[in-house]
Amino acid sequence: MGPIEIFEGPYGLFESVTGPFNINWENRSLEKMLGVSVKKYIAGVHSQTAIEGVSELQAENTIEPNEIEAIEVETYERAYFIMGGGGAGDKHDVRTRETTDHSLPYVLSAVLLDGQVMPPQYEMARILADDVQRLLHRVTISSKPDLTARYPAESPVRIKITMKDGTACTLDKSSYEGFPVSPMTWEGVRAKFAVLTEPHTSAKLRDKIIDAVSRMENISIRQLGALLGKVQETS
Repeated sequence: MGPIEIFEGPYGLFESVTGPFNINWENRSLEKMLGVSVKKYIAGVHSQTAIEGVSELQAENTIEPNEIEAIEVETYERAYFIMGGGGAGDKHDVRTRETTDHSLPYVLSAVLLDGQVMPPQYEMARILADDVQRLLHRVTISSKPDLTARYPAESPVRIKITMKDGTACTLDKSSYEGFPVSPMTWEGVRAKFAVLTEPHTSAKLRDKIIDAVSRMENISIRQLGALLGKVQETS
C-alpha cells in the first residue's frame, strides 16, 4: 500500500509543487501543457531561477568562487520551505545525492564552481569535495513576502554576491529559461537531451529519437517506444 494523501497531505503535491487545484474531468483539452515548466538544470524546480541568476552574475562580473565572502538569496516561501531550509531540514548539511538536488546552497555553489548542474555534480566525490562544501556555507536563503506574492505567476529571486574585497553585485530575476512565460527553446531542449543521454545512446539513435519527438503528432507511440527500447542496447 502506497502513501496516503499524496496530493493534499504534508509535503504532498499541493504543498510542495503545485498549490491546491481542482480537475474538470469534462474538459479533455491539453492546453494545460502550455503551462508546464522544463528544468534547465538537474535540480529542484524551485532552484532554477537562482541557479540561472548566479550564472549570469558570474559571467557579467567575472566572479572567482574562492573570492566570495557571501551569497544572499531572497526567494518566495515555497522555494525557501523546500530548498532553503525553511521546513525541510538544514540545507547546508548535504552529504548524499538525495539531499543535494534540493539544497539551494549546494546547487548554487556547484554552478559557480563547475559552470553547470548536471549528473557529474551529484557524484559523491563532487558532493564531498572541500571547495563546494566550503562555499555552500557562505550561502544564506530567506523568504520575502513580496516575492511570495509574485509566485506562481513568476519564480522570483533576489541575489546578492559579496566578494572578500567588499565589492558586491546584485540581481532581481523573475523567472528562468524553461518557465512558462519564457519557454526553453527547441535547441535548448536538444542540448539538455544530448548531455543527459550521451552515456547511454549513440549519436545516430539520439538523432532518431529527437526526430520522432519533433513529429509526435504524426507518428504512433509504438514507433517512439521502439526507439526508446534501443537505448539499453547502445549503453
